[in-house]
Amino acid sequence: MPNLHGVVATNEAGSMLYRRTSMDSRLKLEAAKRDSAAAQTSQTAAAAPAATPTAPAATPPPLLRTPTAATPHSVASSRVQTLEIISQGHCDDGGVLLFGQLLQWMDIAACLSAERHAHLNAVTLVMDDLDLSNIAVRVGDIVRLEGVVNAAFSSSMEVGVTVHAESPGAAGERPVCSAGFIFVALAPDGKKVKLAPVVPDTVEERHAYHLACERRGLRQKRAKLEAEAEVEIRAERRQRWTSALSEVAKVQRAGQADPAEGLGEAPAPQIVRKARAEEMVLSLTLTLTLTLVLSLSLSPSLSPSLSLSLRLTSTRRAQRR
Repeated sequence: MPNLHGVVATNEAGSMLYRRTSMDSRLKLEAAKRDSAAAQTSQTAAAAPAATPTAPAATPPPLLRTPTAATPHSVASSRVQTLEIISQGHCDDGGVLLFGQLLQWMDIAACLSAERHAHLNAVTLVMDDLDLSNIAVRVGDIVRLEGVVNAAFSSSMEVGVTVHAESPGAAGERPVCSAGFIFVALAPDGKKVKLAPVVPDTVEERHAYHLACERRGLRQKRAKLEAEAEVEIRAERRQRWTSALSEVAKVQRAGQADPAEGLGEAPAPQIVRKARAEEMVLSLTLTLTLTLVLSLSLSPSLSPSLSLSLRLTSTRRAQRR
């Protein structure tokens, strides 16, 4: 009987030798191809002229992060709430919260809400419509501040901030104060940007939106009245100084003092001093009148007799000075 195991072993050894020989030939062929490609590349580089060094590509400037003004934002997307625990460092000697500290917290909450809406840095311009309900906040109370964008205009927005306080062991919160803050969003280059509009959804949000528009109209009216009053004050001031200088020139030409005004003093200082007093009285009267007109437009309950008495009082004080 033939030895089959030896035949099988011989066949396996021959197949393994064949596979090893074919693998070695394949590796030699690939190495030859690589050597020929490297030689061809070196010949091409030697034949080509020397290339001039190219400058590195400049990195593009970072894109300015500006909001898309065409996409309206909801009011709820800008809502921010902060909590503060009142400690002795926040209060006066009597244990009552300092009003300046409360205003600082309100400004921070308003700024966070404005930056959440604009996705940019925001700066405070005006604080308007401050309403103090109950400022008696003491040590240990928890203050909750809520800020939300009521309305967004072309480049400014109004952020409403409400403050509530809760005492330990009390049944619920109590209102403390509320105010409106006007913010402007700034791009990284420091310029104003156009803001996305605000879309109110609920009845409360629509009410706050309309009130913000009304306050904006009142601010614009006030700015217009102040500009007109400034023009009138400057015109009146020029007229009085012109008349005073003409009087001084007349007295100097005459070479004698006015007997009705002369008390041993030079006539020119008397006339100038009189003109300055009249100018001060006029300035105080116009300023107080403008303030009372705006107060009457915002608070109709203020009686006309009170406004007249305040104006007369300010006029008398100016005359005494």
